[in-house]
Amino acid sequence: MELIGEKLIPAPISATWAALNDAEVLKSCIAGCESLDHVQANMLAAQVALKIGPVKARFKGTLTLSDMNPPHSYVVSFEGQGGIAGFGKGAADVSLTEQGDQTLLRYAARAQVGGRLAQVGSRLIDAAAAKITEDFFAAFEVQLQPASVEAAAYQPAVLGKAGAPATSRLAGAAAPKVVAHSLPAAGARLPPLSAAAAVDQPNVFAQTGAPAKPRPAVAATPIQLVGERVFPAPIFATFNAMNNADVLKSCIVGCESLEHLRADTLVAVLALGIGPVGARFKSTFQVSDMRIPSGYVLSFEGEGGTRGSANISLIEEGRQTRVRYALQAEVRGALAKVGPRLIEAVSAQVAKGFFSAFEARLLQATADMAADRSAVPAKTGAPAKRWLWVLLAGAAAAAYTMWR
Repeated sequence: MELIGEKLIPAPISATWAALNDAEVLKSCIAGCESLDHVQANMLAAQVALKIGPVKARFKGTLTLSDMNPPHSYVVSFEGQGGIAGFGKGAADVSLTEQGDQTLLRYAARAQVGGRLAQVGSRLIDAAAAKITEDFFAAFEVQLQPASVEAAAYQPAVLGKAGAPATSRLAGAAAPKVVAHSLPAAGARLPPLSAAAAVDQPNVFAQTGAPAKPRPAVAATPIQLVGERVFPAPIFATFNAMNNADVLKSCIVGCESLEHLRADTLVAVLALGIGPVGARFKSTFQVSDMRIPSGYVLSFEGEGGTRGSANISLIEEGRQTRVRYALQAEVRGALAKVGPRLIEAVSAQVAKGFFSAFEARLLQATADMAADRSAVPAKTGAPAKRWLWVLLAGAAAAAYTMWR
């Protein structure tokens, strides 16, 4: 499916760009959008309730911004899952062209759907996509109206033709004529926003000559944490447990939620207290350099700009596994004010609590496996050994499938 169109936005290019990068504005303009939150500077997690023909479902997915060229263009990639209803994924090229005090927005979207959604037919899907797009631009124009109203308070207004509906056409159709909308005050422009401000700051409309004050730079507090632990479990069992979201959630102190956004990305909500600072934090974790079952790299980024990575390696020692970790991070925000010593001390305690809970889970899993084996005794020793190798091979295949 392809969807191509353009829309003349009655606002300056800087204000249009800022609104297109404001999660709250986008959430209010997308029909059925229940949540839209930044999980990284260029990634948002979304939940949207949609009904296309007979198919009605709630989709969870991500929006990723790339090829940023503020305030002129970017590419937004999207993918979502709706359970048995199916899936959708694709990308859209978005470009902004300044036309006086207005902005011409062009878009070219390409998408692929599967599951029950694909069964309703391309015509119905195309019609629903065009309707969603038209509703989005109608709501988006309403969101930008305060800019024109405030500008009119300082400059005499120059009116054009009455507002026209958003233009949307499928690929191959004739491009409809774009009708001019009400223009903002002549000569009144909002101060341009930087790329960073356009992404993570709400747009603040102000009188010309009164730009928003820049954010003060927040110094980062670097921390390091290095250690190792021996677990009484084979290397494959240890590796699989370390890549199981439910196991990790039960072992991380203060973890309220830990869910997969993609096969290699998780989002977590943590409730932590470090010295006088206690708060809830949302963070994302991404796995890379996967070496099954000997190690991987875990990168993370949290609210306030805290970010870092941990190199994790597993070493087989008979029926046990030695896990080594080396973490480096830069802590920002309120947490950075308590100092590196207190942060590292609390981090060490959190790591100790995690490994204790993790070892208890492994011991329980080993005991359960032993109980299952004793319930069905093998005739000889050789079949029992072959059965154990089958279990290990299955675990390795499952881990490879999950992370590839």
